[in-house]
Amino acid sequence: MKRVAAFVLALLITAAFCGCSLKDTKKAIDNIAQKAGLSNETGTVVSYKVNGSEVKNITPANENNIGRFADCYYALDDTQKALYRYFLTAANERVEGWFSCGKAGENFENDITAAYKAMLCDNPQIFWMPSNYVITKVKDNLCVAFCIDDDETKIDFLLKKDEIDTAAASLERAVDSVVSEAEAFSSDYEKELFVHDRLCKNCKYDLSGGDMIYSSYGALVNGVCVCEGYSRAMQLCLLRMGIDCCLVYGEFEDVGHMWNKVKLEGSWYNLDITWDAHEKHGALHQYFNVTDDEIKRDHIVLDLFDKEKDYKEELGFNLLNYAATSRQYNFFSVGNRYLTDSASDTADAIQREIEAGKPFAELLDITTGDMSEILNSAAYILRDKAKLTSYSKIRDEVIVFFENTY
Repeated sequence: MKRVAAFVLALLITAAFCGCSLKDTKKAIDNIAQKAGLSNETGTVVSYKVNGSEVKNITPANENNIGRFADCYYALDDTQKALYRYFLTAANERVEGWFSCGKAGENFENDITAAYKAMLCDNPQIFWMPSNYVITKVKDNLCVAFCIDDDETKIDFLLKKDEIDTAAASLERAVDSVVSEAEAFSSDYEKELFVHDRLCKNCKYDLSGGDMIYSSYGALVNGVCVCEGYSRAMQLCLLRMGIDCCLVYGEFEDVGHMWNKVKLEGSWYNLDITWDAHEKHGALHQYFNVTDDEIKRDHIVLDLFDKEKDYKEELGFNLLNYAATSRQYNFFSVGNRYLTDSASDTADAIQREIEAGKPFAELLDITTGDMSEILNSAAYILRDKAKLTSYSKIRDEVIVFFENTY
C-alpha cells in the first residue's frame, strides 16, 4: 500500500512540474560563447626613411593625471610608462602624422606594444584609436604614427577627426545615464549587478556592427558590440563609480576573448558579460563574480607580458592578472541561490525569486542526487504559490521557469 501511495505522489509531483526540458550543457555554452577575434594592437616598423622635419614633438601626459585605477600603467616598467604617457597625449589630442616618443630602447617594439595596450586598457573612454600603427626611428628618436596618409602608409582613426568630439560627448551622456541610475543602489555589488544586467539586456552581439563593436561606444551608444565592447563598457561605468575594474585577455576554443575583473571590498572577481548575455532570457549570471578556478573551466587566460617574446606574431598577452579566489560576492552566494539535495531548501530559493518578481530562478546545481526528482519535489512544495513549468541547464546553472498564477 505504501508503494502505491508513493507512486501516486510521484505522479502528482510530475504533473505539477510539467514540460521539463533539460538542454545539453555544451550546446548551451556554444550558443552563448560568441566567436570574434580580439584586435591585436601591435605596430609595424616601416622600412622607408622618414624626414625628421615631418616629426612632431608632443608633451607626454603628466603622471599625476594618470589616475588611481590605471592598473596597467602601474604594471609597466619606466620605459613603457614614458611611452604610455606619449600615447595618451596623442590619443586625446588626436595627433596626426609622426610624433617623437624619445630615445629608442633595445626592445622598443615590445615596449611600444605593451605601452599601447596598457593605454587602451586603462582608458575605455578612448574608442577612436586604431589597433594597427606604424613605428620608425629617426636618428636615435623613436617615432610613432596612429593617423597618417602618405605615399607609403595609410592608417586612420576609427572616426574622422572632426567627428570624435561629438561621438565622445554621446558616450559621456550614455555613461552618465548608467551611472546616475546605478547610484540609486547602496552597495558596489548592487551597482555592478545593475550595470551587468543593463548591458546584457540593451546590447546586441553582432560581428557585422562596424568598427565600434570593439569599444565602449559600440556597447553604450550603438547598443551593438562583441566581447571587447561589453568589457570596456563595464569597465568604463564601474571606474566612473569608483569601483576598480580591469580587462582580461583570453581564449575560448582558439578564438580571442575578453572579460573583466572587478574589485569589491579588497577581493577580485571574474565577470564575463558576453557569456551572461542571453538572446532569449536577457541577463543570466553564471559568470557573475566567479573565481579563477571557475572561469578556467571553459576560459583560457593568456600569459603575462614577456619582454623576450616577439608579439609581431600576434601572440596575445595580459599586463596583469589579479588573483580571484573569493566567492563572497558571487551571484549565487549572495542570494543563496542553490539547487541542493534538500527539496525544501531548493523550494525556498525558488520562492525568493518568485517574491522578488523575477521571471525565472537561476540556481547553482550542487546536488549529489537526481536533480529532476528534487525539482519535482520542490514544485510540489510550491504548488500553492506558483506553477513550475520547465527548467534548462547551462553548465552548473539551472534555470527554473514558473508561472506566478496563484
